[in-house]
Amino acid sequence: MKKLILGTFAVLIGIFATNAQKDFVKGADVGFLPEQERNGVKFHDRDGKERECLDLLKNDYGLSAIRMRVWVDPKDGVCDKNELLAMGKRAKEMGMDFMVEVFTIMNISVL
Repeated sequence: MKKLILGTFAVLIGIFATNAQKDFVKGADVGFLPEQERNGVKFHDRDGKERECLDLLKNDYGLSAIRMRVWVDPKDGVCDKNELLAMGKRAKEMGMDFMVEVFTIMNISVL
């Protein structure tokens, strides 16, 4: 089931990335990527080769930006300022744009 969902997601990204204009920002919310990586989640390309997630998103799917959420009062260090800064550095090193959304307790009702 996970492979079906990921495969469908990958196809949709590919379709949108292929048809997008060059000045159009193509991005993804990767707010939980650091937690997934800590938990041992691995990412693979279409040939089954293990690759770094941001590399896949940029080079295989044409994404030019990532979005991170940061909690004002995070639980267990997930989506905290340290993760935000680390992901910002990774994005910059890859030449990707970086967007930030600040979450407070008030945002929960919107989710």
